[in-house]
Amino acid sequence: MEETKKCPKCQSTMDFGYVPDFVHGNSCGCLAAWHQGEPEAKTFLGLKTGGLNVKEDGLPLVAYRCPKCSLVEWYAMDVSES
Repeated sequence: MEETKKCPKCQSTMDFGYVPDFVHGNSCGCLAAWHQGEPEAKTFLGLKTGGLNVKEDGLPLVAYRCPKCSLVEWYAMDVSES
């Protein structure tokens, strides 16, 4: 998905990157993901635990950061292209 993007704030060329997801056992290795709809609360034995369930059908998120003004824009990766 890496493409050239111009910063909407200052018009500089933005850098491509990502933010690792530390949800799964505090280990890095997957991307943060976008999910449609409202998040669902995690439950254990019928009790809410305060966390959120991670859905399997999410779209990986990538981010572009402007090196000049530090604006970050998030994009859901089109997985049909991979």
